[in-house]
Amino acid sequence: MMATPESCELVSNDPFLTGTISFDKRRAERGFFGLLRKAKELRSHKFSRAYVLHRSLRTTLVVKLAKIPWSRAFTSARCSFLYTETVTRPPGGHEVERNMALLAPEEKHTPLDPELRLSPKSSLPEGLNQCCVVAPGSVWRTKRWAPENYAALVNGLLQDGNTVAVIGGPGDAEVVDSVCAKSDAPGLHNLCGRLTLDQTASLVRDAALVICNDSMVLHLASTFKVATVAVFCSTVPEFGFGPWRNPNACVVQREDLACKPCGRHGHHRCPIATEECMRGLAVVPVLKMARERLQRS
Repeated sequence: MMATPESCELVSNDPFLTGTISFDKRRAERGFFGLLRKAKELRSHKFSRAYVLHRSLRTTLVVKLAKIPWSRAFTSARCSFLYTETVTRPPGGHEVERNMALLAPEEKHTPLDPELRLSPKSSLPEGLNQCCVVAPGSVWRTKRWAPENYAALVNGLLQDGNTVAVIGGPGDAEVVDSVCAKSDAPGLHNLCGRLTLDQTASLVRDAALVICNDSMVLHLASTFKVATVAVFCSTVPEFGFGPWRNPNACVVQREDLACKPCGRHGHHRCPIATEECMRGLAVVPVLKMARERLQRS
């Protein structure tokens, strides 16, 4: 599998993969010369087939320049005529189903079971098994439930006697610190920027409950069928990025806003400056859902 360095870290332990190829397209291997170096590396492996999920021109050129004899991509890929075969990407359904359409011809012969799976091997700090994992961050600001709401939620979980781990990447530090600053109760762990992706996957796998926005952590929770409360602000699960085959997951969102959804991937600021989807969702129903999921699990 070829992926970004971060994604390679997530799947490096997958027993179904022979290996991973890291494509650092935004840093060390960015630009045209980085593309040429990656194509040369792919040629050295002498692959016979390439199945291409990404639809960018950069990915199309890398595969073409790698001189792989056979390749299949989606018809919506840039310069898709450069691939050997193309298939239509379904407009609806979950993102997993849309991606699995790339293998539709094979599925006629071998039924495929599109389960998400990861095999994290990292150990966790002592005392964090079966904790409540809270992930208040997101790349897009309009996907983030308000930090003060997350803080009230965390305090409610701590008052119930739960251990709470608040997580995020380095870019989430301001949000996570804001959430944690409003509580000094024992049992609270600020782990923002302190875990690798593999450790994060291990933490989610062993969690009693996960509470997060429309973000990567939601998909980690789906992988392990962990009890989950997903808060959707400016986006909606119907875009294809909701919980996947997780009977223990639920979505909480404002259902009464004419402005929602305002974009497929969120925005850095509210287009109408109200932030109602981010701030107007009360803490009480989210905490209620969290307590119900904890009781079940």
